[in-house]
Amino acid sequence: MRLMKLIRIMLQLLICTAVILPAQTTITGLSIESKKNGAFLRIMTNKPVDLQNTSGWIRKDIYFYLTIMNARTDSDQIMATPLIAPVKKLELSFVGESTQLMFELDQPLESFELYQSDRPPELLVSLRFPLTEVFASLQAAKQQTQPAILPPSRPAVIATGTTYGKIRSALYMTGVSLTVAGIINQDNSAGTSWEFGAGLSLVLGTYLFDKHIKPLIK
Repeated sequence: MRLMKLIRIMLQLLICTAVILPAQTTITGLSIESKKNGAFLRIMTNKPVDLQNTSGWIRKDIYFYLTIMNARTDSDQIMATPLIAPVKKLELSFVGESTQLMFELDQPLESFELYQSDRPPELLVSLRFPLTEVFASLQAAKQQTQPAILPPSRPAVIATGTTYGKIRSALYMTGVSLTVAGIINQDNSAGTSWEFGAGLSLVLGTYLFDKHIKPLIK
């Protein structure tokens, strides 16, 4: 009688324990997604994980620890996860019936958030960097992917627009004035005056530059 009573009590205790303690969770996979402001971790499980059974913390700015209570892990599957920036290193350890994941990052971490997904059953982790680090990374990436833009070279001393028009008119007027002065002086003297040749050359030179050379420079 006493033996039967003892067996009955043991069965009741086992039933109560099975009801009180949840079934153990199995971590089946892990994926890492790189984001502009941090990283996104997907931890696949065989059933939804209660966030009350998870905890995370940051150590020395670049180490993120995640502990999932009452969880076992497929070590080979997890450690075969491809590591992409900003995750540099992944370590897996077990504390009693709990699984602990450690992620080493290449930038200081500012904050993190945990989310739960039922379909499919996943534990989602959002890692966020400080804004200053994000801006610095974007600037560095932009400088690496885009060539430096240099100001266009300009031809030496070529007047354009209104300034060029004024200079052209002044050259024409000077050339015409010298040509007329040369004609007058030539009538009053036997030889050819220098004003006529200089004025004519100035007029012809200005015309040739304006009609033929300047369009080619543009």
